[in-house]
Amino acid sequence: MSLIYIVSFPNVSSFKKKTIGNHHYIQFKNHQIITPCDLDIKTFTPSNFNLIKDDLNEDHLIIFEKIKSPNKFVQIIDHINKTGNNPLVGNTPFKDKPRFPDISNIYDKKDYGVNQIVCTSVGFEMYNKLNEMNITKYISVISIVGSYIGWKITAFGFSDKIIMDELIFNECIRFVDYTVKI
Repeated sequence: MSLIYIVSFPNVSSFKKKTIGNHHYIQFKNHQIITPCDLDIKTFTPSNFNLIKDDLNEDHLIIFEKIKSPNKFVQIIDHINKTGNNPLVGNTPFKDKPRFPDISNIYDKKDYGVNQIVCTSVGFEMYNKLNEMNITKYISVISIVGSYIGWKITAFGFSDKIIMDELIFNECIRFVDYTVKI
């Protein structure tokens, strides 16, 4: 099974779900999918992510988030965090983890056949105001915390021109099935 994190999920009310660590959990085919219950910085904490990791017993997190890009899908291999938020501040050390973790190499850089990019996370408010390419809302924040608690991080952006509905959701799942192959 794989653990897929989708930042903006289509109508979760149509899926049978449970809540773990302030995230919705959905089992879909042979995948475990999580999506935040609330798009608030307090959702992305080591304690919430650790609850998910312990409950689902997965060591690899595959993240999908919208990105302003001319490409349908891109692989994110690094980020610049301009959100003004770091969920580790005030939340570390956590358990046996360090206060100041090394985040210089947190992304899987294996070539999955799509353009590899460095993105800039700008937060929810600025995302809608800026017209720059390769910006996301919060993938940097999610990746930092995921890496901190011990997940291997593979991240993808899908074009903001695409509406996250069941069709693109299924396309993300197919992408994982045929490309990522954990």
